[in-house]
Amino acid sequence: MELTIHSDFLVRTIKENFNKTYPFLKMEFYRDGDKHKMLRDAERLYIKSNEALMISIEAARTLKELKNDIEKMTGYTAQIFRRSGNVWIETSLTDDWSLERQNKEGELFNTLLTR
Repeated sequence: MELTIHSDFLVRTIKENFNKTYPFLKMEFYRDGDKHKMLRDAERLYIKSNEALMISIEAARTLKELKNDIEKMTGYTAQIFRRSGNVWIETSLTDDWSLERQNKEGELFNTLLTR
């Protein structure tokens, strides 16, 4: 599985494509690693390459690996959040967990909270 990022994609498109694979996770992008400079959904990621970037989002990959790849390939910082009921929690303390584990944890909490 790969997440495709092309310079003409809106941030919304990239986030939706990621969320189709991992429905209990969401991705946000930031400029200069500053959490106060979050990219809006209608913005574009301005990447140096005119070709599409392919970033692996295989289930066994850790969030740390994914975030490092995104920053190295695009120059933007990414943060992943996990769904917990009606809120999204930052996953910084569990960046060494796989994408699959993070998503399953979000699914579990969502199931427990909606009973």
